[in-house]
Amino acid sequence: MESKFTYRRRAVNGKEKQDQFGLGWLDYHARQVDPALRRMWAVDPHAFKYVMLSPYAYVANNPILFIDPTGMDIDLGNLYAKDKEGNYLYKRQILAFEHFAATKTGGEFLGQRAQEGFELKGTLVKGLNFKAEQAGKLSSKVDANFQVTDLDKYKITKKVVGGADGLTEAEITDKGKLSVTYHMHSERSSFFEHYNLKTEVGAIGLLSSVDTWAHETLTHGHGKEQNFLNGKYMGIKGKLRHSGGLEHKIGFVRPSPYYKNVHSMLVGINNKLKLGISNDYIWDKIIFGGYAD
Repeated sequence: MESKFTYRRRAVNGKEKQDQFGLGWLDYHARQVDPALRRMWAVDPHAFKYVMLSPYAYVANNPILFIDPTGMDIDLGNLYAKDKEGNYLYKRQILAFEHFAATKTGGEFLGQRAQEGFELKGTLVKGLNFKAEQAGKLSSKVDANFQVTDLDKYKITKKVVGGADGLTEAEITDKGKLSVTYHMHSERSSFFEHYNLKTEVGAIGLLSSVDTWAHETLTHGHGKEQNFLNGKYMGIKGKLRHSGGLEHKIGFVRPSPYYKNVHSMLVGINNKLKLGISNDYIWDKIIFGGYAD
């Protein structure tokens, strides 16, 4: 006969149920869920990133939009935030991100960093249905976080001449994991109130936003990940020094996945949506409009 004190686990909803002492908690790795309370009883270990939320909250109290397979991070940050009337605040960035995610390169980026079970269904891009059937090869070493930020007021980018469209920051967590946060500029959020994709300005604006997502993830993020995996940050904890200037030189960009894939990505979106932007303009103005020799 099994002792009531024997430690047992069994799967519930894909998570391990702990039957020890009859508690019935569900193990979400970083935190435990008490089904009786319908709450996590421990503080989110990354609560400092979400100071406007309760440290006990799960996925910002919005499980319809977000999932959190490990109990650690809300991967998509405030990208899908809404106003009081229920309207999305950042339509342009949602549209650009979803078009990025729907490409082969964007899907591979998410898949390599996603925890098992991470799912993204298109809100503005029909047919986008990404689901990670298993944890990506980088998921145990790298966290990818996405955030919409007013970069005109952000401490690192507020002095950038002409403004910044994106920013990548990284830190080494206390557990030795690389956490990369990709910021997109919030001031472009009202874009569709003035332009639509049938106009040249609207079409170029969308392709430029997709380009920024690709640039931040496949140039800056990739560079930081390679440095981390190669041991360059050994012994370092906390935020890493920003090195945007060096990473905008063509010598840094050329060997990156961004350089190898972004042109076909943007041309594919341009053709799919029938935006009518020339391939030369995409290459010369959108992709290589801001790199130094």
